[in-house]
Amino acid sequence: MYCGSSDIGKNCRYAPHGVHFHPNDSTKCAYCKSPNFGRGCKLNPTSDLHIHGINYNTMFRESVEGFLHSSILLKELQKDYKDFLCYKLGIIDEKGNKIKTPLTEQEQASYTASVKTILKLKKYLGSKIELMQSQEDLSSLTKPINENFELHAKTSIHKERINEAVNQIYKAFEEAHADGLPLEVIQKLIKA
Repeated sequence: MYCGSSDIGKNCRYAPHGVHFHPNDSTKCAYCKSPNFGRGCKLNPTSDLHIHGINYNTMFRESVEGFLHSSILLKELQKDYKDFLCYKLGIIDEKGNKIKTPLTEQEQASYTASVKTILKLKKYLGSKIELMQSQEDLSSLTKPINENFELHAKTSIHKERINEAVNQIYKAFEEAHADGLPLEVIQKLIKA
């Protein structure tokens, strides 16, 4: 990647650690080109783990999925504990603490591993969630808008349409979740 050579091992003049790095094959280690996973890479300069490359053909899709995941995560973190289905079913209290073990299928679907993680993150982050939203709002405001009024008008129209579409997606996610569909399945639907 750094020098354009197909060699493996040390003596790459341009790499930060002096080791050749080839991240363009997701089936092989980017350092030693081994198909193995886990420990055993003798060329990785920072650890002994085999680090597999990435597939550049899916980078755009992954960035869109990452955007949706982070947006969904931020929206879930902003929800009040009383808005969670597991609260309405009596599994957690108004502070997000578990008060009973989910027994029925609907209760188990409302208190999945991802919901537990969101609840833990919500407790851990506390008021920082509002800062995250403020930061996201500020970053969208600081993007320069061209003085071209026609462009600004088109931007406003499309921004409204996109916001409506995103709100419809959120509504569909919430309806699916309220219908008992686990968040893991919803995430798979996003990736589909």
